[in-house]
Amino acid sequence: MIPSPDGSPVPPHLTKALDYHAVEIAKLLHQALEASRCTSTPPDHNLLEHTRLVGYASSDLLRYAKLLCGLQAVQMQAIGYSTTAVARYLQIPVADVPQLATEEARQLFAGLINSPDPHHDSCAHALGRSIASWESADRDRTEVALAALFHNPDDPDSLRHLPTRLQDAVQEVAKALDTVAT
Repeated sequence: MIPSPDGSPVPPHLTKALDYHAVEIAKLLHQALEASRCTSTPPDHNLLEHTRLVGYASSDLLRYAKLLCGLQAVQMQAIGYSTTAVARYLQIPVADVPQLATEEARQLFAGLINSPDPHHDSCAHALGRSIASWESADRDRTEVALAALFHNPDDPDSLRHLPTRLQDAVQEVAKALDTVAT
């Protein structure tokens, strides 16, 4: 979370951007796992195909993660953070901040906040506009699946941040996953 210098709440466009990227990254992780399983088990053993398909998914994952970090950098710059502060919060060298705060990240940010597109119909700006209006059940499904996989069942507060309906869904999915694992 990016601390706001004036204590303002997190803008909705940032949470929507994170939601969108988390869903897309989860899909790509699934594609990589699926490709790996399909190409590494009989009768489809094929190292070349495994390398190709997992490589595609991995490079797409990297692109989404870098764009999300770039968006965070641009947002921090927009609210007045110095390059040093951006680097500190993103845990990168100061010299790497410009590599994250790319033109694509700036166009995505402009689309998210509905600023004019100086590049006239850039893909990143259009994606930002689309994300800003995005309302999807994919976000809840993704959060439930990830929470079921990674929450600490021994910590009664581990799901407290979720709405009750999602807490219940996480518990159900976690039970189903436990039966698969045994």
